[in-house]
Amino acid sequence: MELAGFDLRIHESRIRGLTRSLQRYLPTYHPEDFSSIRPWCGLRPCTPDGLPYVGRTRRWPNVIVASGHAMMGVSMAPITGTLVSELVSEETPSVDLSGLTTERFV
Repeated sequence: MELAGFDLRIHESRIRGLTRSLQRYLPTYHPEDFSSIRPWCGLRPCTPDGLPYVGRTRRWPNVIVASGHAMMGVSMAPITGTLVSELVSEETPSVDLSGLTTERFV
């Protein structure tokens, strides 16, 4: 992860470090196995307080937002999916969503 604002440049030295260290954990892979793969990067959706947005919006009640998980998206996917399904089904969410409102910084 690079904390560089909107700078999408990829540092080749970091790619080399990642492919070299991979062999420590997955010994059947070698750095040259990745030589034909073009590196890419993307922006992580982060919120000012580090907590995700989960819930409906006041302005558009038919919109459900589940974003801003930063580096925790994959690990938070099960609970986020559960919460979204509860909202879609108009059930009471199993977790208090008051601290995750989409309008908390407005």
